[in-house]
Amino acid sequence: ECCRNNAITTINNPGGQQLCVEATLNNSLSCNNSPTFSQYPTPFLCAGNYFCYNNGAQESDGDSLVYTLITPLNTGNGGTVNYTSNYSPTNPVGGGSTFDPATGNLCITPPSVISGVLAIQVSEYRNGILVGSIIRDIQINVFACTAVNPPQLSGVDLISVVTVLVID
Repeated sequence: ECCRNNAITTINNPGGQQLCVEATLNNSLSCNNSPTFSQYPTPFLCAGNYFCYNNGAQESDGDSLVYTLITPLNTGNGGTVNYTSNYSPTNPVGGGSTFDPATGNLCITPPSVISGVLAIQVSEYRNGILVGSIIRDIQINVFACTAVNPPQLSGVDLISVVTVLVID
């Protein structure tokens, strides 16, 4: 889908980059359900605050899940976005990050106001065989904020103002 938000500052030419997600399925095996996410993407963070995020991926077939930070896709033919210097799939908003491939837990401390993107691929294995994968692409917005002045969203679900509290 064209195009990414022009406000993104961690990739080159964001408004010219497509948003693309992908799912794969090994249909040579029996029936399979893709993982689902129990958590909404968390796009609003405060600069300088430590934050951990987990997609809450759930798999109803009991398959094993493995998480990987990947370069966000730009097109359906394997093309990817190009990060600007100091940013990467494993450091999407600067300041360093830690990521656990077994749980999908991503912890970051964005050092400054920024708008970035990251992609998490969730692969599912049954008896050691890859049966499918799904990619979640997330835009992260980092604000200069305090607990007394959280960012506000307007027009969400036809509500005029929604206050977002960021707890670290």
